[in-house]
This record gives sequence, structure tokens and C-alpha cells, in this order.
Amino acid sequence: HAVLELGLTTTMFTAHVPRTSDAGPYFDFFAIESAFDYDPLWKRCVELGVAPTFHTGSQGLGLRATSNYMFNHIGSFSDANQATAKALLMGGVTRRFPELSFAFLEGGVAWGVTLLADLLARWEKRGGKNIEALDPQQLDVDAFYALLAAHGGERYTRDDVREATHGLHDGAPAELDDFWRAEITSPEDLVDLFVPRFYFGCEADDTTNAWAFDTARNPFGARQRCGPLGRAGHGRRARRGVVARRHRRDEPRELQGLRVRQRDPVACTQQPDRVRRHRSGRLRPHRHVVAAA
Repeated sequence: HAVLELGLTTTMFTAHVPRTSDAGPYFDFFAIESAFDYDPLWKRCVELGVAPTFHTGSQGLGLRATSNYMFNHIGSFSDANQATAKALLMGGVTRRFPELSFAFLEGGVAWGVTLLADLLARWEKRGGKNIEALDPQQLDVDAFYALLAAHGGERYTRDDVREATHGLHDGAPAELDDFWRAEITSPEDLVDLFVPRFYFGCEADDTTNAWAFDTARNPFGARQRCGPLGRAGHGRRARRGVVARRHRRDEPRELQGLRVRQRDPVACTQQPDRVRRHRSGRLRPHRHVVAAA
């Protein structure tokens, strides 16, 4: 309805939904360990040609539940968006829907830079077949305790210390590879599932925006996709139209692939007879871009 009837060209979702289960309350991030299958939603976004965007804070949750507004505000959007981005990649959504791009609004891009580095570091140690190198069954227990005794002293030779150390083992999980849903085969594969697919909404005065384009420090010379996409969540702030069409050659490379259209809501109100042609061929009044899911 929002796209075909109202003529809107993108969608905005919450980054998480609080739910309850027999095990207690939890947050649903739509892509990993959810009680619901959201693949039909992503498929429909592909069919409609719209990009899912997320705009949710984490104030009042966990470590951000104080009476100090600025204490709660710092990192609020980035933390909420990071959890969703991790779920989309590790849950295999960017693998199963290669045509779909996602945008995270008003949280900056610094967290995207560090998230990519963190994902790569952990995949290289524990992803795919790499996890097999950490199999505790391969540990030479006698040699381990001999080294403890030689370099740690008599306190590490006691039987209770050995029992406590051995008791740290809690059994193998059903899936050893935490990245199995994404079917990642190499570090370069992980970068391809992340960089071209995620867009980050930034404020103009955020000094960390430059990190997105630092090819000397970003893994594999990556350039993160970022821009003034935070305005999509607060259209009332926009004074001029911002247009980023899919595959437009004259737009910055970092914005290519994301379909966002935004107009000054005041100008639209003053020109209610202004129309545009929808993909279906029908003429429709031009309306503001953002629609609730």
C-alpha cells in the first residue's frame, strides 16, 4: 500500500522488536534466532524496488537507563543499528538477497567501520573451517599441565586447579561456525556481503565520517557508503531535495545502489497538484519519502 498506492519509494523499520518467550524477554533483530521468518518481507522489498532503512535508538535499555539525557544519547542509534546490521549479515540476509541494500539512519558511520573490522577479525579466527583450529580435543592436556607447573609454580600442580581448568569445557554447540548462515568462504567474501549492501546516515558535523573513506586503514581498501541519510528519518529538517537513484552515474559511488528520494515537505504542501509517474505507469501526487512499516 505504501509503495503502490501512496507512491512512496523507501521504507523505514524499527531496528528491533522486544518480545517474550518461555526463556524470558529478548529482542528480535529480524534475521538471527527469531521466532519468525522475515524472508518474505525482504523478498517483497526486492519486488517493490525499495530499500529497508532503520531508525531506532537504545535509550532506556540496559546501560542507557539513567536520568542523564546525554549519557543515554551517546551511541544510542549506533548501538541499535549495529545489532541489526550484525543480524542481517550473520543471519545470511545479505547472502540470500543480493539485490537488496539496507540503510541505517542518523547513527554515523564510525560504528560501521569498526563493525566490519570486528567481523573480519572474528571470522578469521572462528569462521568457517578456521574454528577447527580451536578444537579443545586437539589440546595435549599433559603438556599443558606440564607447562603450567614449569612456569606457574606449585600452585598450578594441585588437583583442584586441574579439575577447575578441565571443568571450563561446556560442550560443543550444534553449529561450530557462528557465521554458518552467511556461508562466508573468505575475508573478501565477507567484505562483499557488507560494504556494498549497508549505507550509513551521518550528520555533517560528525568528524568520524572521514573514517569511511580511509582506504589505507579500512580492510581491503574498502570505502563505506555514507551520506546525509539521517534526513530520511527527519524529513521536517530537509530544506532541499536529496535524490539518490539506483545506478545513477552522476552520484557519489558510496550512494550508488541505494534508492532514496526526499523532498521538502513544505514545498510539497504548497504544490499539492504536483505529480510524478510511478513505475507502474500511473501518475501519482508526489509525497514525502518515508513510510512506517
